[in-house]
Amino acid sequence: MTVSHSLLCELQDVLSHLHDPDLQPGEEVCRLLGCTPQVSAVTVQDLLIEGIAGLAPAPEAPPTSHCRRVYELLQSRYVLGLSQDETAARLHVSRSTVQRTQREAIHALARALCQRREEVGKQSDDWEVQARREIASVEAGGKAPGCDVAVVVQGVVALQSAVAAPHGTKLVVGHVQPHLVAAVHPAVLRQSLVTAVGRVARFTDCKVITLFAGIEDGNVQITLVAPDGESGGDLSAIAHGILLDETMHVDIQAEGGHLFLRLTAPTAEKLTVLVVDDNPDIAEFYRRALEGTAFAVAHTRDGRRLFDLIQSLGPRVIVLDVMLPDVDGWELLMRLHENPATRNIPVIVCSVVREEALALSLGATMHLAKPIEPRTLRDALDRALSPPSGALPENQAR
Repeated sequence: MTVSHSLLCELQDVLSHLHDPDLQPGEEVCRLLGCTPQVSAVTVQDLLIEGIAGLAPAPEAPPTSHCRRVYELLQSRYVLGLSQDETAARLHVSRSTVQRTQREAIHALARALCQRREEVGKQSDDWEVQARREIASVEAGGKAPGCDVAVVVQGVVALQSAVAAPHGTKLVVGHVQPHLVAAVHPAVLRQSLVTAVGRVARFTDCKVITLFAGIEDGNVQITLVAPDGESGGDLSAIAHGILLDETMHVDIQAEGGHLFLRLTAPTAEKLTVLVVDDNPDIAEFYRRALEGTAFAVAHTRDGRRLFDLIQSLGPRVIVLDVMLPDVDGWELLMRLHENPATRNIPVIVCSVVREEALALSLGATMHLAKPIEPRTLRDALDRALSPPSGALPENQAR
């Protein structure tokens, strides 16, 4: 791999000032590191120190091997900031050997960084192709469930070291409207956001991208805001490559020195799960277990209010504990099954009382024995809302 003389000179200059708080790398070093000229000194330091660490030899490499000598010189001269004389004493070599090895070490570092940059670019291309295939596969699976936008955003922020940091950019969350649900599969929305953040970071010189999410004109709108320094007005180049499904669209505008990328998706209604249990900790456990799904938990400790709550909330599923202090849970189950207005609402009995046969005979859809795992609860709710195999729609069954 050929490395230009100008790049080697720039790299040596940056390494010589690696711990300078006002460090400003040249254009060639910025391209080598995958960042912009406005990147912070700390980011450059971290990227170069990480690159040097990548040259660490295998433990079994001999102490006198060339790869170990190169690594130890880079560590001594630039990570530790030792002079050539101090480095010579530390490595037990002459000063002239340090000077000769230093040139070789900088060249080796440049080649390693070039190779890593090429691999990252290839992985990025491969990742986009794979992501598109995954989106197509997810969409082929049927109607997308609703997804909790806040949970997806948290996942994207957790990935920012791979998405935004290589460009010297940080993703921060400004505000996400609570209980915001999009009618898009969570995997699709996450991939769309990841690619959007990466494109904005790549085509601007911003240090921070701020994310906002809320309802706009009846749709979920996620907005990325960034100072617009070097996009050059070619906004279509930023939009190209952002992964979207057929229900989503992206709009990009530059205004007042800022770039606004708006990702729009349809909203989804949450499926209400009415929990009847005298223990509020159980209801909170259910809420945590159902985060990021299409289900929303409503809770009551008062079995006597059950039918009033059903009328006002319109739950899709009821999770019933039969051990209630104010009313007999078995009696409630019978009344739910006998009442024409409630008999079609699936009831999952979840109790320490292990009376599955009794629960099913009184009209329950299924019985779960406490304690339960989050995955068990999610699977039970999915099954409760899925029609039995081979069942006909109600209007055809008559």
